[in-house]
Amino acid sequence: MIFSFFWSQSQNYYSVTLVQPPTLVTNAGSDISTCFYDSVQIGSVNLATGGQPPYSYSWFPTYGLSDPTIPNPIALPDDTTTYTITVTDSNHCTSFSQMTVFIDPCAGVNTITNKFEFSVYPNPNSGSVFNILINGKRLYTDYEIIVYSIYGKEIFKQQITADDKEWNGTIDIGSNVNKGIFILEIRNKHIKNYQKIIIQ
Repeated sequence: MIFSFFWSQSQNYYSVTLVQPPTLVTNAGSDISTCFYDSVQIGSVNLATGGQPPYSYSWFPTYGLSDPTIPNPIALPDDTTTYTITVTDSNHCTSFSQMTVFIDPCAGVNTITNKFEFSVYPNPNSGSVFNILINGKRLYTDYEIIVYSIYGKEIFKQQITADDKEWNGTIDIGSNVNKGIFILEIRNKHIKNYQKIIIQ
């Protein structure tokens, strides 16, 4: 929108034109359905239009996102989650939009026959060392602990030996691993289970 003003001073005329940028509009994109423990990229191609670039971005909730401050983060929620994106332009104008990631509870890891449980702590973690407790009515002896990035790249593997009912130990996935969301898998030739871990 353009505004023009005219006035005279000592027989001289002055003109000032103010150009108002178009309204800032945010589009979080369409809702997405995915399988349990499958990662998805959220946010539309044209997430923000109008206003005065550059834009800053803030997704909420942040849990389960690879980076809540970028236009199109990778989402790995535990359950159906509605994400809100707030966009702020260089004039400090804001706009927001929402989208939902729907999780199918009958897909993915729930189709696996899991005969053991495990816990990981601290999680989220500010470092690379995680404590793991595996327990169940009966444990097989040999297991592999594998950590994957959210893109499916294997970044850590360790062999462990459990007793009949429990294994309690630590793993260090490496100080060179970047912050983010990862999938920790514990498996042997009979059974396997998964859990999401976060380094922040």
